[in-house]
Amino acid sequence: MSPSHYPDKRSYVAAYKRMVQMVLETPDDRAKLQKYLKEFHDTYIVEDLIENLKNLLNAPKRRQLYYAIRPLVPSRLRQEYNSLLPHVPTNERKVVNIKQTGGAGFGFTIRGGREFGCGIFVSSVLPSSKAAQNGLKPGDEIVRVNGLTLCQATNEEVVNLIKLKKTLLLTCKSVGMIPDQSPTTGEITWMTVVRDNKKHHTSSSRLATQGPIVKCARRVQVNMDGSTVLGASIKTSADSHSGVHIVDITPNSVAHNAGLKVGDEILEVNGQSLQNISHQDAIKMLKSSDTLMLTVRVEESFHRGQLHHQFLQILRPL
Repeated sequence: MSPSHYPDKRSYVAAYKRMVQMVLETPDDRAKLQKYLKEFHDTYIVEDLIENLKNLLNAPKRRQLYYAIRPLVPSRLRQEYNSLLPHVPTNERKVVNIKQTGGAGFGFTIRGGREFGCGIFVSSVLPSSKAAQNGLKPGDEIVRVNGLTLCQATNEEVVNLIKLKKTLLLTCKSVGMIPDQSPTTGEITWMTVVRDNKKHHTSSSRLATQGPIVKCARRVQVNMDGSTVLGASIKTSADSHSGVHIVDITPNSVAHNAGLKVGDEILEVNGQSLQNISHQDAIKMLKSSDTLMLTVRVEESFHRGQLHHQFLQILRPL
């Protein structure tokens, strides 16, 4: 979406407003967008604008607004804006051909389906698998399998279809996000896939395969509901670039019911960063309110001890 596509500025503004109305369903979200844009035009700090937009444009459909907003950025700052943009889904398609060999499976897992109100998404890909070698990536949406359209397919239907095949011809869109369902409310949120090519260091009890680490950032709302205990144990790191990691979860606790898991890295609490923070200060922040909005990052790495569980099933449900 660019002003050059419209005969005059008024036409562009009208089209921009229509898109905002279509993509941001609630008045509160539209007000947040206006607030973020006003703050940007007061400061012209592009990085702050992008960080604010990431919290608001947190679903594939919403990410289209990044392109609509770009003309509102002064031309001298547009290159910086482009460089900081997260992946924005497009309508471009890629075709991935995967042939099963030796009964080892296809090397990827999926989430989603009609019953979840979304398409079928690749949630993980085994490093060095045929799927990885042929370009399939976490966050890809599979729109066709061997020519069959999946737009109305349920999770189970897609799994059964794939199980019948020895060779897959997948037509995919690169979305860069994965659907995630709250275990308590059933609400669907979206995790952003970030690829990190650094080696993953594990404890001596696990042998890690080499390959990219997939980091998925998501937001988790924790309601204490009168409880005085979160039910999670944390550790902090001397690394100033790391947040606070969950090392233990009490079953049926507030943390467990909110969907937090061992290994989750808590990056923010109610918008406040936990990076480069002491252990005691982290605990204080986690006790600061009866309602906590956490920004959490999960590393999905691949360990030999986990492969049997993950890849005997083609599907990893929501």
